[in-house]
Amino acid sequence: MACPEFITKGRKVCSTTVGGVKNISFMEYKEGLLSVTGIINSTLLTGADIFKYEVAKNESVILEDTYTKDIKATGTGFSAGTLNADLQVLDKATADELKLLVQSNLFIFIELHNGDTLLAGGESGADLISIVTKSGGKKGDFSGFSVSFSWEERLSPIWLDSAAITAYKAAISDEFITV
Repeated sequence: MACPEFITKGRKVCSTTVGGVKNISFMEYKEGLLSVTGIINSTLLTGADIFKYEVAKNESVILEDTYTKDIKATGTGFSAGTLNADLQVLDKATADELKLLVQSNLFIFIELHNGDTLLAGGESGADLISIVTKSGGKKGDFSGFSVSFSWEERLSPIWLDSAAITAYKAAISDEFITV
């Protein structure tokens, strides 16, 4: 049974979806990619360099975003989010790439296993806030980098529409890293 397309009251549990992050991609922040209404200006993706990191199956990737509204005290609201990922490659090339990312203001494109793609940092950009180099004592232990990104925005991460997904996919660099 398919989940309803339009729900007017409540929400039924839908078992036709899968969870998890499939890929994460990064692009240098550009002013004006996201309109005040949350619509993505797909033309700004044309000619952009987007670098994609495939996330290894069953590796640790956690996306969290919390919208906080404080009407009584300040009359404002904002979204604060984090993306934590274990990148399963411990080499100099990946370390060099991460050093560049930590110096940049970023857009983060988050591809989910259910086919959706989200944009985090669409208004003000996102930051790589920590890089932890890890290697266990056994040959089968995790060997790679744990990275953490954060953002604070007026809106939660934006779901890309079909035009934005097409422009995003066209802008992905042919050079991608499997992590």
